[in-house]
Amino acid sequence: MTSTFQIAIVGPECSGKTTLARQLGNQLKAPVVPEIARDYLDDIGRDYSKDDVNKIAVLQRDAALDAQKQSPQALIHDTEMLTIKIWQEEKWEEASELVKRLWREQSANVYLLCFPDLPWEDDGLRENPTDRVRLFELYRNQLEEASADFHVIDGTGEARLQSAIQAIEELKQ
Repeated sequence: MTSTFQIAIVGPECSGKTTLARQLGNQLKAPVVPEIARDYLDDIGRDYSKDDVNKIAVLQRDAALDAQKQSPQALIHDTEMLTIKIWQEEKWEEASELVKRLWREQSANVYLLCFPDLPWEDDGLRENPTDRVRLFELYRNQLEEASADFHVIDGTGEARLQSAIQAIEELKQ
């Protein structure tokens, strides 16, 4: 069984994570683990709690593990535990022990940190329209603290995709 090359797309809200994940999935012919939170939050029909976010974390981890069982050469995560950890820290000042543990246990070969240089789009779930650069720096700091291999992805359209592909190719060499 070959080891799956794992690419985690991270960054503040509305920074192009889902679009980039889909583009990379198409380009690399790799499955994309979708963001579980969106469907979960749409389905509960009420304000969410920290326990809900813990459930989302477990569902996100399980979706990633299920995708890995298919033994793809590459796997793209359109969200992962760092995103959930920062979400909890922002909302409740501290992440749960569960989320902290899942973040420590997660293994991605590379993190693509999306810079929030795209226009803000309200979709009813996003909560931070005015401080995306501050949130970006939180991601950067936590990736640095974890000694994670990450690359900042910015720009728009094809240039953004090519920047991500170049970062992945450099790491594979």
